[in-house]
Amino acid sequence: MNDLNTMFRKRICLPTESRITFDNLENVLELTAQAIPFENTAVMFNRADTINYDNLIDKMLIQNEGGLCYELNPLLHLVLSENGFDSAMYYGRVHNGSDFGTKTHVMFLVKHKGRAYLIDTGFGGNLPLRAVPMDGDTVHSRNGSFKVIEVTDGHVLMMNLTASKKGWVPGYKFYLNDPVVEIGELDHVQKIIRESKTSPFNKELIITAFTEGGRHTLTDKNYTVWTDGHAEKTEVRPEQFYEFAEKYFNLKIKPD
Repeated sequence: MNDLNTMFRKRICLPTESRITFDNLENVLELTAQAIPFENTAVMFNRADTINYDNLIDKMLIQNEGGLCYELNPLLHLVLSENGFDSAMYYGRVHNGSDFGTKTHVMFLVKHKGRAYLIDTGFGGNLPLRAVPMDGDTVHSRNGSFKVIEVTDGHVLMMNLTASKKGWVPGYKFYLNDPVVEIGELDHVQKIIRESKTSPFNKELIITAFTEGGRHTLTDKNYTVWTDGHAEKTEVRPEQFYEFAEKYFNLKIKPD
C-alpha cells in the first residue's frame, strides 16, 4: 500500500486490512466528512499553494489541515483512482438562491457496474455522504435525500436536507462536457475563490465537519453544534478561534 493510501487511511481512521471498494465507499465518505474539515483558513490567511498531487497530500495528510472543494474532492479522487476506481472530475456552479453562480465548484464521478455516480466530499454542510446515482435515483443519508436530475444544458444535484424545511432545492449544476483534465487547472478556481468579490469564502473564517451524531461549525464569532436537528451555539471571541479549531477540529492553524 503506497504512501497516499496509508496516510489517507490514517487521517480518516480507516483500518488498513481491506482495499477501498465501492461496497465500503459509504463508510469512507462518512469518515472523510468527519476527519477532514471543509475550511477556508488558507484563503483567509492568504496562503495559496499550487494545486498538485504533492501539495494536496502535504496540506491535508501531513499538515492535517482541511480544505475547500478544489482540494477535498481532488484528494479523494486521487485516493479512489489509486484503489482502482474509474474516476473523473468535473466543474460545477453552486446555486446561490436565485441562480447558478460562477464555475468554482469541483466534484467527481465514479463508474461501477455500468452505472455512474456523483461523489462530493467538498460541499460543506450539504454533503450527500453517499454515492448519488446519475440516473435519477434518490439516495438517503442522515444529512437528507439527494438525487441528480438532467436538465437542458447539464445535470443538477438536488437536495432535501434533514436540517432544512425548504424541501427539494438545487445544490449545483455541473456539465459532463466540462471535465477537469489536469489537477493544475484548479489553480484558476482557487484564484477566483481568493479574489472574487462575490465569493463567500474570502469574507470570514469558517470550519465545518460532520460528527458521529451531527455536524459542527466554527467561525470567529460562534461555535455551533447540530445534533438530531437541535443547534447549540457558543459565542467565540476572535482570539479564541485558534483554540477552538485545535480543540474541536484538531487543526493547529495560525496566520502567517
